[in-house]
Amino acid sequence: ASLLKTDTISEPSTEPATQPSETAPTPAPVPETVKTVGSGDKAMPSVGMSTTEKESTGDLLAETADPAQSERSASPAESQRSEVSEKKKKKDKKDKKEKKTELRTLLSDCTMRGDPIEGEKLTAFAKRVKKLQISCTFQWYRVKADGEVQIDGADKASYAVSKEDVGNLLKVIGIPKVKDTGEIGQSVQAVSSVVLAAPTKAKKEEATKAAEASTPTKAADDKKDAPCLTDWKVEMNPRQEYVDPIRMQYTYSGGTEGDTVIEWFREVDPDDIASGPGNFEKIRVKDPLCYQPNVDDCNRRLRILLTPVRIDGVSGPTYQHMMERLKLPMRLQEEVRRCTHEFKSNGANFLVADVDVDDLAKAPANKRMICMDKHIKVRDANSNKTEWKTKIGHGCLTVKAHAEVVRMFEVVFPGPKANLQGRTYHFVADSEHSRDIIVLTLRSLSNSDN
Repeated sequence: ASLLKTDTISEPSTEPATQPSETAPTPAPVPETVKTVGSGDKAMPSVGMSTTEKESTGDLLAETADPAQSERSASPAESQRSEVSEKKKKKDKKDKKEKKTELRTLLSDCTMRGDPIEGEKLTAFAKRVKKLQISCTFQWYRVKADGEVQIDGADKASYAVSKEDVGNLLKVIGIPKVKDTGEIGQSVQAVSSVVLAAPTKAKKEEATKAAEASTPTKAADDKKDAPCLTDWKVEMNPRQEYVDPIRMQYTYSGGTEGDTVIEWFREVDPDDIASGPGNFEKIRVKDPLCYQPNVDDCNRRLRILLTPVRIDGVSGPTYQHMMERLKLPMRLQEEVRRCTHEFKSNGANFLVADVDVDDLAKAPANKRMICMDKHIKVRDANSNKTEWKTKIGHGCLTVKAHAEVVRMFEVVFPGPKANLQGRTYHFVADSEHSRDIIVLTLRSLSNSDN
């Protein structure tokens, strides 16, 4: 009886163990050949299973045993959709990478200033597109018939034209860089016309200087009575405002004074970031001892160069006087701020006269400059017909005051497209004060981002 009890396989129970009653039947012995199918605590004997049940159980086990087999048997349509989705992901990833490496436009309107003549100086200029702190590196090239050659050491904004450049073109390439982030922008470039040889006048001056140096007595006399300035002073508005004239006085020494040269210069537009600091352009003045600044001189420095000249043409050293940046009067700032706000919010207009600069005696035509629906329009005051229309935004126009006619200013509208020509107007306001307000208001609109 004990041997039979040891070989018996019974089903485990989760119920608490109890003492069997004396009448409880003894479990029947299980043959050693019995096999179990399944897992867990409950095993099912295969003995007595029908053929249908065996096949059904076998199919269930086959389905659960190899899930990859089900994926391999997917329909062709599902496989094609999966392949298209994978290609789309790769394309999106590639487009994102190309977009990330695309360079932004930071500078525009690259130009050269100066004459392409042997011995002269050329300077590269460009306008900032973004309101960012930008530095710019340059490289100059000599363009020949068989290609272009990089000029060694010519990596500044300015370049002195040499004898080797005669008969060729000059090209400059500027590469902008954002100072804060180090981001590199798209390069800009400009190309000059054919470089010309130095004029004969320069050669004559060189010969004259050589002849003077070969005469010791004359050179000693020139040194003894060399022209010079012993003193000079500048009188201007005490608050550095541009509204008052600037007067120059000096004391000459060194023989009889001849035609002493006095030149006035204005600092280049600060937006010409590619030109670098310390660049100036010459101002034409009627009286070299007195200059009346205009609205274009605001926020810029003025420089005066004085070269004393003796009556026999001998020149002395050149003296320089640099002024601080000229300012706008506070009352004018408030008026411009009010006009700009009125233009942008409610719309407004300026009444001006359109004149012919080639024939100022000709009767002007009355025009209206209107700001409406985020556009600037020029209309005929009589017929109310629109002659020009442009959208307000950065670079939508350029405006500057006329240097000689006090109440006149120039407005240039660029062409809407590269192949379309723009329009230039010469307007006259009713007073110099009105002209300055119009110029500053239009300049404010042009410098905005709508």
